[in-house]
Amino acid sequence: MEFWKLVKLMATLSALALESLMLNSIVPIIPQLLEHPLYWNEIYESGLTPLNSTKENQDVRHKLNKNTTDTIVPSTPQKCPPPPLGIEPTKSAPKDTTKLKLTLLFLSNSLVAAFFASPLSGVAADKFGYDIVLIFCLCMLLIESLIFAFFKHYIAYVIARLLAGISGASIFIAPAAVSRIFLKDDDMRTKMIGVSIILIGFSNLGPVYMGPMYDAFGQTFPFLLLTAAILLTLSALLVSLIVLKCKNIDDDNATTTCIQEQNNNQEEQQATSLSFMQLLSDPLILIPVLLCVTGLVKCAQQPVISLWLVENFNTGTVQRGIIWLPVFGVHVIGAGVGFLLSQRNTFFLMFIGLAVNAFLIIIMPFSPTFLIVTIIYAFINFHESLFRFFRFNHMAYMSAHVYPTALGRVYALTKIGKDATYLLGGSLAPVIYVDIGYRNLNVIIAAVLLTASPLALVGSILRRQKHIVGPVQTSDEARPLFAETTGNR
Repeated sequence: MEFWKLVKLMATLSALALESLMLNSIVPIIPQLLEHPLYWNEIYESGLTPLNSTKENQDVRHKLNKNTTDTIVPSTPQKCPPPPLGIEPTKSAPKDTTKLKLTLLFLSNSLVAAFFASPLSGVAADKFGYDIVLIFCLCMLLIESLIFAFFKHYIAYVIARLLAGISGASIFIAPAAVSRIFLKDDDMRTKMIGVSIILIGFSNLGPVYMGPMYDAFGQTFPFLLLTAAILLTLSALLVSLIVLKCKNIDDDNATTTCIQEQNNNQEEQQATSLSFMQLLSDPLILIPVLLCVTGLVKCAQQPVISLWLVENFNTGTVQRGIIWLPVFGVHVIGAGVGFLLSQRNTFFLMFIGLAVNAFLIIIMPFSPTFLIVTIIYAFINFHESLFRFFRFNHMAYMSAHVYPTALGRVYALTKIGKDATYLLGGSLAPVIYVDIGYRNLNVIIAAVLLTASPLALVGSILRRQKHIVGPVQTSDEARPLFAETTGNR
C-alpha cells in the first residue's frame, strides 16, 4: 500500500481509538466532576472543606455517604467556603440531585447521537464521502477535550458530552471507511473489522488512563494530552487527503467525494433511494440492530459503577480506573475469538452469551471483594466484545454484498441501535440505582438480556436458511448471504 494511503488508514483508525478513549475517560472521576451537586449539602453542614482525591478525605466521603453520626474532622480542618456558583446549602437530600445530574450528563450524549448525529452522518457519508464526515467528527472531539481541560463547571461538562454525541459518529464512520477500502475482500475486511473492534475497546482504557493521571496531575493535563493526540491525528488525515487529492490517486474505491463524482447516475439514484426504513425491512438488518441491546450491561454500569464502588469498597480514583484494565484485555481477546468464530453461526453464539451475561450481572452485586468484581466485570465485557464483532462483521458483509451503495446507512443503523441502548441505560440506570439500589438495577438488566435472547435464535434460523432478499432488489438480483462461494462466512 502506498505511503500516503497507509497514513490515511492509520489516521482513520487513530480517530476511532481516540474517540473510544474519550468516551469513557470520565467514568472514574464522576464523583469529582459532580463534587458539589452530589455531596455539597453534607460537606457544608458538617463544616468540612470540599473533599479532594486524597485517601483521608475519601474515607470522610465514604462515612458521610453512609449517613453516620460520627464526628469526622480532617487533619487540617478549615472553614468551609461559600457554596460554589451561588448555590445555597439546603436540607434536601442529595439523591435527587445525583439522579438529575448523572442522568443529564449521560443522556445528553446518547440523545444527540441517536436522533441527530448518527442518522445524518450515515446519509452524509454516502453522499459526500467518509473523509469529510470523519474530519468534522475529529473537530468536535477536539473541542470536547478542550472543554474538559479548561472548564470546571457542570454545564460545560454537559456541553462537552453533547459534542461527544456528534463526534461519536466516527465510531461507525471509521470502520465503514476501512470496510469500503476492502469492500470485496471478505477475509481482509473481516480482519480489519477485528482491528476496529480492538480500537473501539480503547473505551475501556479511558478510565485506566484517566484514574491515575487525574490523581497525579489533576483534570487539565490528561485532557491536554488527548487534545495533542487529536490534533496530530487530524493533521495527518488532512495532509494525506491533500496529497492524495493532488496526485489524483484512486483510494481503493473508497467513497470519497472524488470517487463519487466518477460513479454513474444509476448507482447514485440507487443509493439515494435506500432509506433507513427500507433497510430495516430486511430481517437480517433489523435483528442485529435490535441486538445492540446486548450493550445495555456496559452502558447502564458506566454512570453508576464508580459510585457503587465508592459506597461498597471505598475505592479511590486509581482503583475505579484500574478495574477497566482487565476489561480491555478481554476485549482484545474477544475480538480475536470473534474472528476465529466468524465462520460459525454467530447468532446462536450470541444467544448463549446473552444467557451467561444475565447470570453474571445478577451475581455481581454479591461479590465480597473488589477483585471478584473486577473478574466478573471482565467476563461480562468479553461477551460484549464478541457480540460487537459479530454485529459489525455481519453488517459489513451485508453492506458489501447486498447494499454496497448504502454502506454508510447500514453502519449508521448499527450506531443508532447502540445509541438508543445508551440512551435507555444512561438515563434510567441512575434513577433505578438511587431509588431501588444496585442489585435491583442488575436484575432488570438481566431480564432485558434474557428477553432479547430469542431475537438471536431468530437470526440463527434465518442465517441457516440463507434468507436474504433486499427490499429494493428483485429475487434475481439478490445475493444469498453466507454462500459457499464467499467462504461460508
